Amino acid sequence: MIKVFISSTCYDLKEVRDQLSRYLRTKMGYHPILSEHNDVFFDPNLHTHASCVEAVASCDMMILIIGGRFGGTAVPDAYETLDRDELSKILDSGFEERFDKKNFSITQLEVLKAIEAGIPIWTFITRDVYADHSVYERNKDKDIDYPSITKKGTAKYIFEFFNLVRKRRVGNCIFPFDLAREIEEILTKQFAGLAEKGLKKNSLLKKLRKKRRTL
Repeated sequence: MIKVFISSTCYDLKEVRDQLSRYLRTKMGYHPILSEHNDVFFDPNLHTHASCVEAVASCDMMILIIGGRFGGTAVPDAYETLDRDELSKILDSGFEERFDKKNFSITQLEVLKAIEAGIPIWTFITRDVYADHSVYERNKDKDIDYPSITKKGTAKYIFEFFNLVRKRRVGNCIFPFDLAREIEEILTKQFAGLAEKGLKKNSLLKKLRKKRRTL
């Protein structure tokens, strides 16, 4: 069964996470992985943050939801589950500075693990945060209180992580949303496209094998 890791802050996006979990199970037949549902194996020898990051590597896809909360700052041990050299090859130089300062959230480390592992990521951002990000990009040198951000001091880290995701060389499509049903509608189309691509690839492989046999 296809395992889909849902990565986001939990408290502010609980209803969205629960609705997506039901959608993935009942409509798609996938296995959603949510930490609050105890779908993650919490290794007794690791901090819970490290366990969450490690769980990502065993999944087939990730759904990332960005809202107005930064969430918990990841503990130093969680960084050891990441391959820094591999990530440095994939991401721009801004990643290195934040990695050194260890100021990523646990949700953000989960996403970095998915990027490192080459797992497909579908990214969704609440429409109010998306709108405030445009303001942030034009006013980085100003001290602004963004309405969509829960804690003023975290705005920079949320918006810059959004930049990190959207500036990737691949897999950088972002979908703004207001309601969870919008995410469902988008994912249904995206998953259909993924299946179609897989079928076409399989058909092409069959044609190539057939051609080789006739040579």
